[in-house]
Amino acid sequence: MASPLVWGAMRYQYTITFVVFLAVCAPASGRQVGSWENAKDLDPGTRISVKDFKLLPAIRCDFEWANERELACTLASRVPFGRTPQRFERRHIRRVRLEHSDIFNSKVGAAVGAGIGAAMGASSREGRRSGAWLEGAGLFGFFGAHWGTVIPLLHGKVVYSR
Repeated sequence: MASPLVWGAMRYQYTITFVVFLAVCAPASGRQVGSWENAKDLDPGTRISVKDFKLLPAIRCDFEWANERELACTLASRVPFGRTPQRFERRHIRRVRLEHSDIFNSKVGAAVGAGIGAAMGASSREGRRSGAWLEGAGLFGFFGAHWGTVIPLLHGKVVYSR
């Protein structure tokens, strides 16, 4: 059983960790306002996400064109024949953001998954075995690579926002 002094030190450590986390994340959460001209100037085929006022999650798609009234893109799909064209009216668009490629998102997901797997493997009962952390890193890294492309952890800069 840990003494109250140890619990106090742990609480202090968690508080410091949380404050550092907020200090790192706060500048990244600043509102970046871009103009509609930036969205119109994107190159066709650029991977973007469009957040609509009507839709809950942002839609990931490949930019096609934009004019003063609307933006057109094709929904990102892993199947070459399953690409669906989509149009968004400018008045309904909340945000247009650049997105990283699926390969980049896969690498980020694999790194996060491998880190979580290594920590879980090392802290398990079999963690005394030399390879438990490696097995955890490999297994979670594999699944993290898949989920990194489905649910990207990192996003690019905001091109248009209102």
